Amino acid sequence: MKEATKNKSRRFKPVQIKEFFLNYKLLSLIIAAVFIIFYVSAVFISGSGLFTAGVRLSDYEAGKVAERDIVVERDIEYEDTKATELKREAEELLVEPVFRVTESISERVNEAFNQFINLYISLLNEDKSPSEMYLELQSAHPGYFTEEQIIRFQDADEQVELLFESKELIDRIMTNGIVGFPDNLRINVDSIEILKWSNGEKVSELVAISDIYTIENLDNKLNALINPGFSESQKFFISSIIKNYAEENAFYDSEQTEANKKRAREQVEPVIKKIVKDEVIVKKGFIITEEDMIKIEALGLYSDNHNFTSLFGKLFLLVIILIVSLNLLRPPVLLESPALSRMYLMLTLFAIFILAAALESRYMNLAEGMPLAVFLPSALITMLVSIMINTRTGIMSAVIISLSLFLIPGDQVNNFIFSFISGVSGSLIVYKAEHRITLIRAGVVISLVNAGVVITLGLIQNSTLSYYLDALIISVINGFLCGVFTLGLLPILEHILNAPTPFRLMELSDLNTPLFKRMLILAPGTYSHSVSVANLAETAAKEIGANALLARVGAYYHDIGKIDQAEYFIENQKSGNKHDDLKATLSTAVIKSHVKIGLEKAKELGLPDEVIQIITQHHGSGKISYFYMKAMKEQKIDQKLSPDDFSYTGTPPVSREAAVVMLADTVEAATRTLKNPTMSKLERFVWDLIMEKVSSGQMRNSGLTFNDLELIKQSFVQILGGSFHTRIEYPDQNGKSAKDE
Repeated sequence: MKEATKNKSRRFKPVQIKEFFLNYKLLSLIIAAVFIIFYVSAVFISGSGLFTAGVRLSDYEAGKVAERDIVVERDIEYEDTKATELKREAEELLVEPVFRVTESISERVNEAFNQFINLYISLLNEDKSPSEMYLELQSAHPGYFTEEQIIRFQDADEQVELLFESKELIDRIMTNGIVGFPDNLRINVDSIEILKWSNGEKVSELVAISDIYTIENLDNKLNALINPGFSESQKFFISSIIKNYAEENAFYDSEQTEANKKRAREQVEPVIKKIVKDEVIVKKGFIITEEDMIKIEALGLYSDNHNFTSLFGKLFLLVIILIVSLNLLRPPVLLESPALSRMYLMLTLFAIFILAAALESRYMNLAEGMPLAVFLPSALITMLVSIMINTRTGIMSAVIISLSLFLIPGDQVNNFIFSFISGVSGSLIVYKAEHRITLIRAGVVISLVNAGVVITLGLIQNSTLSYYLDALIISVINGFLCGVFTLGLLPILEHILNAPTPFRLMELSDLNTPLFKRMLILAPGTYSHSVSVANLAETAAKEIGANALLARVGAYYHDIGKIDQAEYFIENQKSGNKHDDLKATLSTAVIKSHVKIGLEKAKELGLPDEVIQIITQHHGSGKISYFYMKAMKEQKIDQKLSPDDFSYTGTPPVSREAAVVMLADTVEAATRTLKNPTMSKLERFVWDLIMEKVSSGQMRNSGLTFNDLELIKQSFVQILGGSFHTRIEYPDQNGKSAKDE
């Protein structure tokens, strides 16, 4: 009892802090309140003029009765967006579909036709009979001609000249293109655009639908193209040859067609309408129409975006949606994810950023042309978010904080440009960073990026020399401090949020720690197995674009619960099996306990939750089949067995990394039993193991696709094949097996 009290006292403070930050219900309310307070404070502090008087949304709405007249006090021109869009859609429909001639097909047809001509002339010179000619042609060009055609060819005079006439015609046809229409293509115009090569140059030609060549209309087109002075047998000779060799070579180019449609839309001039002074656009007592609403918006009366109630209401609604979605709806993948607390961090950083921007805009006197954002740590926020969550979220945060600057008065465009470029640069620079010194280098690079952006903005605005000097100094300090503060804040946030940052994972991947040294001594088989699983998991995770470093670390730690009971696990048994003297139920309890013990050890070590997740989920809810079968043999007549008693009590993997470790663990252990492995046998064996996990439901929440599973299998087979290379049999060219050296 005293020992328990002692342990509780020793662990109370860090656990209390961590649990406070990971309690999503409490923290979501705190963050929501903080965000509202900070946001509203920012608006008041900045004095941004967002509270200008205007017409409330409820005053004017399509379908409602107007409560008063609205009279235009000045001439106003505005764009009729609906009419403009209709015009753009019409222009888009008038764009001709583009078909591109595939030169490789034309060249192939040309080569085959030339070979035929040469062969046919040689057969004529050798005075071969029609039957012999047919056999020769069938050998060289199988399926192109029937014997009946060859016999009818002999009725045509001047066959050599006809061959060259055919050559000219098929060249012309293939150059112009034989069009292949997609089944689902709708054509609204009477012509198409064909992109082709002519005299070594790429040309575009509009061709009427009636003039295009297709396989279906080729017979009719040839009747018009062939010299009418030829006899029927000569016409048959030419048309048969051309039809036998002609192929579709002009195919629909959806990308170019869409580009043309986009260009057509962009070239449409906006439809501009005018409201003249003293015009009554809405009369009291009349129903407001959609057209009236367009005019109201043009007048600027629709000041929804500048109304305090609207701003506060939208913000409050956003926070309410956040709280409801995170707490009441409880989407399992999101709320059970350890990364949830880091999402709160991101929201907190945004709130602080907005407040800082508001304070600066209120109390700082900026030099002319100097963006407010140059004093804001945009890169600091995006680097922290990128490292704590991921690069994609970091870039998204750069967009959000940059857009938020439009709420602050001043040069909003320049603020956005500077904040966005600086923030995105911070995210990209720390992408895949594995050493903390990278953050200092990142600060230097961001300093240069910041300076470049500010100087560029100054050049555009034709700023003074003093501006450039101030800009350089401030930009360099901003970027460098972003790197320094990221380096300083990161360990604190890593501890508070227990985040698996790349730096933390690199530290955890060190196999020279006391834990792994103890594993190597007490459970050498488990140690070897864990290292092998880590290699498999890391490589597979890279293949599918998952977090390879997290998968490797999770694999290292997934079996730490076996260390104190190493002799009960087959990989550590040198002679004899302790389970031979135990009942199946007791053996099952021992085997299952390594997951629970591993979880306890992981918490004692303070491992990140994502790593702990891998430890608890690497067996999922899978059945321990060996001892279940053993229990069935030991079963008494009146005894009932439940498969659940012989299954792990964990949950199936809910992350791609946990799923990869589960598969790597299963495959690595199972392939040790594979006798006389061949590459094909190994591949089938690995795939069967993977599909067994799929069929048992272990992969249902992992987010892995069948394409991912295929890549994982290939990765496993490649690595395991290398380790088995001294025993794998490869068939030689004669079909016999040969041992690989």
